[in-house]
Amino acid sequence: MNFKLSIDQVEDTLTIPGLEPYMDGKLSSHMWGNSRITSFGLSRFFATFLEVYLHSIQIKNGPTATTPWDDASFRIPGLWTCAHNQFLDESTGHCSACSMLCTDGCVRAAFDNCKCYDIECADCVNFFPDSECNSCGLLTSFARGNSNPCECKIGFDRDTENDGKHTNRCELTLPVPCIGAAPRCNECALDLGNWFGDCRSCGLGFFRQFDAGTCLDFCPTGSIPNLLLNECSDPGFGGPISNVVFNKLGPIYKGLPFGLYTLKPGFDVGHEAPKNTITRGLYFDGGSGFVNIEGLNLNTKFSLHFWVYFFSF
Repeated sequence: MNFKLSIDQVEDTLTIPGLEPYMDGKLSSHMWGNSRITSFGLSRFFATFLEVYLHSIQIKNGPTATTPWDDASFRIPGLWTCAHNQFLDESTGHCSACSMLCTDGCVRAAFDNCKCYDIECADCVNFFPDSECNSCGLLTSFARGNSNPCECKIGFDRDTENDGKHTNRCELTLPVPCIGAAPRCNECALDLGNWFGDCRSCGLGFFRQFDAGTCLDFCPTGSIPNLLLNECSDPGFGGPISNVVFNKLGPIYKGLPFGLYTLKPGFDVGHEAPKNTITRGLYFDGGSGFVNIEGLNLNTKFSLHFWVYFFSF
């Protein structure tokens, strides 16, 4: 049997005369690394255990003439030079210690975010720059949502110069007094006279929406008004505020978790309300019948999703 070993651009072949070709089994399991078990199921008395970095494995059913990766630039910075509990600080070119709280390696020394490329991301899929962020907003930051890069809360912004959109923190931006949007808005970003999107703080009786610089006299469904700060709380869930399936009988449907849907006849004489079909939803016969929706206060930003089959429109 022949064994060919390649390390970078150097390779050599080992030939063992008389050794039969390798034959795998249908239920075989394989090991990479440390094992005291021999091919006969016996334990070795002496064994050499590895202390290595295993970056990746590629297995092919057949010989190959090329290395799996022609370019090693995508590999973890400092992989070959830094200890497992260190990272390569590219600003100094030296290895620096990870925080003791970072048990899975790190890309920076910060204890609250040592693995995500975006410094404001609390939970990421991986450490690459284009990684999805599952949750923005660390305990020590002013970010929100789950975008890439993370967005800042109202009243905060990130310096994006020199690719700072991932490496700079969300910082407080100084507001200016509102004149054009008073008394609805107390402080504005630019005082453009626009109550929609420019407000940083709201006047008495108005509440800043949780995801927009907008002052309204109510908070959207799912959000609670803070009378001290004149703000609406973040609902804290990404699901719908109202969900309904028209598969029952009767003129009234309850939305979950909020909303009341009532089947109403049209304002024209003889125009009936939409009809229940149980298995196919509501049938609109071309008249002016409609579904009346109550019990919901929509945010200044909202989305609608519905499934509908058109006969004609």
